[in-house]
Amino acid sequence: MDAKPGFTDYILKDISLADFRRKELSLAKTEMAGLMATLGKRQAEAVRRRGSMA
Repeated sequence: MDAKPGFTDYILKDISLADFRRKELSLAKTEMAGLMATLGKRQAEAVRRRGSMA
């Protein structure tokens, strides 16, 4: 989900934070992928449990 080539409309109040924000976004993408995979796995297990109880 990278920005489109040539897209440069970014507004930063403090340019010194740009590097920090870039690292923060990179970490969030990694963590979110793991979180979503875990949630998906738990939801699938919950559906199976409810189905077997019926």
